[in-house]
Amino acid sequence: MWITLIGPTGASFHDVLADGSPDGIVPPSGYAFPLGFVNVTLNGLAQGATATVTSILHGVVPFTAVFAYGPTVDDPQPHWSQIPFTQNGDELQLAFTDGAAGDLDLAANKAVTILFALADAVPAGPSLSLLSARLGTQEQVSFRNIGGAWVPHTNQLPVVINTLAWPVSASGYHLQFTDDLSSSSHWTTLPNPSIEINNRHIVTNTVGNQAARFNRLGP
Repeated sequence: MWITLIGPTGASFHDVLADGSPDGIVPPSGYAFPLGFVNVTLNGLAQGATATVTSILHGVVPFTAVFAYGPTVDDPQPHWSQIPFTQNGDELQLAFTDGAAGDLDLAANKAVTILFALADAVPAGPSLSLLSARLGTQEQVSFRNIGGAWVPHTNQLPVVINTLAWPVSASGYHLQFTDDLSSSSHWTTLPNPSIEINNRHIVTNTVGNQAARFNRLGP
């Protein structure tokens, strides 16, 4: 899917980028983002002016809210907040004010820099619980060439041993992990078999000290 952006007369779009959430910016939880995240600068405005940006949706796009990222007058730290919108058929109107909420630099400088996304609320999935986490060690065997002979060598590596649980009723979900939470991260299904105790799946997962491991329940 794709969208067309239309700005006010006399203004121009620059640095248009439509992609996943920028690295280091965690998107709002509990939502899917059918068109990704749109980052754009609108130049040529009167200082402090409010500009209406029209987004033409090509095709049926399921969404229930629109989020914008940036500081606001009451909170100078950049954050996600829902913004009002009006919709008429496949046209969506969004209003952004130079130097106000929705403008990433929060400066009245005759331009607005916008990061926004259409969002569709998704039902909450099953909960993943951390039952315990403890420090331990794990043996790593390597071989060294000593005098022309390969001699085994054992290292004791520090690890964290996690025990995780989720409901047996959560059919179709699997325990997944990643060592990177950037927008390009890849989630891998854990091969560890689970056991069922008191209507819960239980998995013990050993994590080395090379990288942090993040877990989720995924399809």
